[in-house]
Amino acid sequence: MKNKVGITRVILSVGISILAVVGFVVYTQFSRRDAQEIDSSFLRTNIAESDKQDLKFFKASDDLDFEIEVSGKYQISEESGFVFIRSVDGEIIVGKSGTEFDNLEDYLLKSKNNLYDTLQNIHRLEISGLESINGYSKVPGYKDLEKKYFIYANYNVYLLYTRNPELYDDLDQIAKSFRYTPD
Repeated sequence: MKNKVGITRVILSVGISILAVVGFVVYTQFSRRDAQEIDSSFLRTNIAESDKQDLKFFKASDDLDFEIEVSGKYQISEESGFVFIRSVDGEIIVGKSGTEFDNLEDYLLKSKNNLYDTLQNIHRLEISGLESINGYSKVPGYKDLEKKYFIYANYNVYLLYTRNPELYDDLDQIAKSFRYTPD
């Protein structure tokens, strides 16, 4: 009988020790994960704050006649009449089209491509005193909607757009900073 009690105590001690070790391991894993989540959210907040402070101006060529404000995390290049604003997350593109229409609404409604009908969630706004419209459109072959801004200036329509939803907020900031800069 004494032997059974001793064996039971040993098994009980080993079982409690194993539970304690497992509990300690689980506790430390969750503690580390929580600390990592706190650290990463802190870093995201600081990155977002530093992006706001790290804005740079970009003045396009005389052919394009505009200026924008862009976060320092982007690389900007001008190629074949377009401005490409690129980061590791994707790109925002700015282009310019001349038009015979004297307002943006007519351009969107009466153009050959009937651009107005392709837009969803349309918002009319004014950017730097210029008639503007933004909205979303479906692009064949892409799962996400393309966010677009159309800005009308002196018989020209500027199109700013991205296909990456992660860049929608940056596109908003860039579009709102748009300035028409003719000679």
